[in-house]
Amino acid sequence: MNIKENCKILKLSYIFKNYEEEIKEAKQTKKDVGIFLDDLLEKEINQRKDNGIKKRLRYAKFPIKKYLKDFDRKLYNSEFIKEFKELETLDFIEKKKI
Repeated sequence: MNIKENCKILKLSYIFKNYEEEIKEAKQTKKDVGIFLDDLLEKEINQRKDNGIKKRLRYAKFPIKKYLKDFDRKLYNSEFIKEFKELETLDFIEKKKI
């Protein structure tokens, strides 16, 4: 078997699409094999995380996508601004607060 076939079997889509370029770059920069492999696997993991987020957003079927950065905080009073700050830190998850 070759790299492409193994990537298909293991469902490593990032590596499947990018391994040739990554190998070329590693050779040019004389990157250590261990570091190269670690970086390649990290990129695979990051792509999976990004794909998972996109998939969950699609399944949620939100009518409008709104992010915290999209809100103009000048329009809200100081009490709500505190809420924005708490949402940004995600501390409410650890505290198990709603």
